Amino acid sequence: MEIAAGLGLPVSITKVLLSDLLAAGRVSARHPHKATLIDLDILEQVLVGLRNL
Repeated sequence: MEIAAGLGLPVSITKVLLSDLLAAGRVSARHPHKATLIDLDILEQVLVGLRNL
């Protein structure tokens, strides 16, 4: 879930809030982990489900 949507705040205010929290050392930021394995079976099931819509 997007942070701004979860808080019910505009994105611009959320960016300022997070920037202030980061500067104060209250939160940390990092790059998301990339999936190491792609489960082709799950992707196939998603495609089948989408086609059945």
